[in-house]
Amino acid sequence: MFGYLLSVIVFGQISDCVGRYPTIIVCYVITIVSMFLTLLSNSFPMFLVLRFFQAFGRTGATTVGFVLREYLSHLKLE
Repeated sequence: MFGYLLSVIVFGQISDCVGRYPTIIVCYVITIVSMFLTLLSNSFPMFLVLRFFQAFGRTGATTVGFVLREYLSHLKLE
């Protein structure tokens, strides 16, 4: 749950500075790498840390994607 909370704050600020598309790509890379490493984890603390990064990356992509979708939908109407 802590990954969800931090992700919204961190990736919201990053997407405003860097851009939404690069931020979504970084979020998906974090998610995919942490998912693969979770598969290979051999201890419970390692598993918890990797699950944190999964939540961190996935929620960042969802949040930034939602904002991007809202922004693009208004552009098509005008």
